[in-house]
Amino acid sequence: MAALDVVDWTRGSHKLNTQTREVSVVTAPDCKWIDVGFADIEISKWATDYNKHHNWDLRVLGDSALSLPALTAACRKRIDGNKSLTTKIAERKKTISERHARQLAKVARPSQGGMERTADD
Repeated sequence: MAALDVVDWTRGSHKLNTQTREVSVVTAPDCKWIDVGFADIEISKWATDYNKHHNWDLRVLGDSALSLPALTAACRKRIDGNKSLTTKIAERKKTISERHARQLAKVARPSQGGMERTADD
């Protein structure tokens, strides 16, 4: 899980049981957490400190507008010419694309509790 300029990770990565008030993580147990931004030096209001997620595997302090292109270049350099990584990435892309299509199909079908899409969507 990589997040750029995210201050409160809890909302997107955890689920609150309103009856028991217990918070559980909604990601896989082996999920890796990467934070890129300025949240580490607390450039924010005190209110944004509430529910902060602190189980990062890697924190990168910096401007995401600069660090993301550098990270992309480093990844491309590692991937280029590595048939094993290229194959693994292609397989993962296919799996995620298929999962996304299934989820989108559910949302598009009102009979399954989804919302009906219009031509403007």
